[in-house]
Amino acid sequence: ELFINPNGWVGFDNDSDAWDNTAIPTNQINGAAIFALWDDLNPVNENCNQYCSGNVYYHSNSERFVIWFDQVAHWWTNFENTFYDFQVVLYPSGKIDLNYRSLIGDYDASVGIQKNGTIGSQVLYGTDNLENNLNVTFEKSPEWVTINPDEGTLLEGQSAVISVNINTNNLNDGDYNAYMRILSNGGNATLPINLIVNGSLVGDTNGDSQINVLDVIIMVNMILGSAEIDLSTADINGDGIVNVLDVTLLLNFILNG
Repeated sequence: ELFINPNGWVGFDNDSDAWDNTAIPTNQINGAAIFALWDDLNPVNENCNQYCSGNVYYHSNSERFVIWFDQVAHWWTNFENTFYDFQVVLYPSGKIDLNYRSLIGDYDASVGIQKNGTIGSQVLYGTDNLENNLNVTFEKSPEWVTINPDEGTLLEGQSAVISVNINTNNLNDGDYNAYMRILSNGGNATLPINLIVNGSLVGDTNGDSQINVLDVIIMVNMILGSAEIDLSTADINGDGIVNVLDVTLLLNFILNG
């Protein structure tokens, strides 16, 4: 369960009428919350003044829950002619997307998430540094990658081996992305981790879990147009097309074992 606050945030414990945004985490909001654009917003409501504008919608299905602030205005004082179009998207995995389509006019919002009044992650506070068509994503550390050791101490001139372990069990075919963040007194760095899961056996065009001349025949038929092309099995060289080069590679693989 959750509630949608008209001032640009979503809560999971207790609502609040706090309109004067602060740094995140904040004790003005009790419990967990997602701050997409916490500011003194003024959408259409039952006590609407002449400056209120824009509506807030929501929609859900089995894949995601979307909360849409559609052209919502800021409270008029010192923020005339402002209209904000943004979304909060929640996924069953726990992933959170903040999507900013159009931000017209000034704002001094707070953006981030919090577990409670003392634990949170702040993206910005009191500035207007967001951009149109910007996405901000919060996602927990993926279970398919582990790092060992995940902390330690190195003196000047020392080095250490860090193992990055990948486990593809229970992962569907597709692209997976993560990063390893290094924090130290000597500097910080972020290293991307990219994983492509392909459960198909490359070269096994007939799907019998063996690679032999029968697969060559299927691949030739793909090229001639008499069989449906399956890039996951037939694109041996990974160039995005199936042609005689792939046939040659497959034949070499069969002949050379």
